[in-house]
Amino acid sequence: MFLLYLCRVRVIIRSRILNNYQFTAQNVKGKWFYQGSTINSGTFIPFQQPCASIKSYRDFLENGNVDVVSYDANCEITSSLTTFWNLNNNNLTLITENENQFIVSIVYQITYLTDTEMQLKQTVVNPDNTIVYLYYYSRF
Repeated sequence: MFLLYLCRVRVIIRSRILNNYQFTAQNVKGKWFYQGSTINSGTFIPFQQPCASIKSYRDFLENGNVDVVSYDANCEITSSLTTFWNLNNNNLTLITENENQFIVSIVYQITYLTDTEMQLKQTVVNPDNTIVYLYYYSRF
């Protein structure tokens, strides 16, 4: 009974955060660290940072750029990419150019956002199935 009550309280609190917190560029801006993901509501898959002292991140900048920086086990940058981002209601769009110089646009739905946590949902529709990814980010 107590566990059921805790689950209900968490749902109510989360609902209040979503209802009271605005999906604005100001609230998305800043450095976000990837924590892990789920696929089709499955088990949470934590992201293991390769470098113990520096974390890989996405930095959403005021000018519409987002810097995506990844580090290896030696704490050296393995990839650094600047893309563009746009926010429309709770839809976060990342726009980049792929290796074939085609413009690629990926749309995420922000399903949860606070000062320290962000959850992005990506739905991929294939001819045979639909895959729903939930990506979890945090900042300190």
